[in-house]
Amino acid sequence: MIDAAMAEGASMLTRPVHALMAAGLWSDMRGANLLDSDASFYETYETAGARHAAVGCLEPLFFAEFARLLPLDERFVRGQYDRTLWPQMSAAIVDRVGQKTRDDWDRLFAATDSCVAPVLSLREARDHPHNRARNAFVTSGPL
Repeated sequence: MIDAAMAEGASMLTRPVHALMAAGLWSDMRGANLLDSDASFYETYETAGARHAAVGCLEPLFFAEFARLLPLDERFVRGQYDRTLWPQMSAAIVDRVGQKTRDDWDRLFAATDSCVAPVLSLREARDHPHNRARNAFVTSGPL
């Protein structure tokens, strides 16, 4: 007999966060950390047409490409990890991203190393070229 609990398995996925907390590098407060909506360059933004684009430009090289194509002021590129700039950076990104549709941004960023992707609905995800190429979804009855 094997005794396995999904909750215990899921808790193992939080080990890196607990390690960061122990090192004083992660706050237990939601939205106050690099990877949970505090960083302007690791966030989801609303586009024109009320769709969304996900931005995950953690590395300076990828953020610089994102900033060049958006475009963003060079001071944000130089100060990517300066938390005092994040509110202004976020406002600038919100303004720019809101000027085009999700699909416009997808076309612009698709062939770059900018780490930007469209946020897809479940139906759109089924039909995304990456999922089709990998046969990630199969149909066994009417949808």
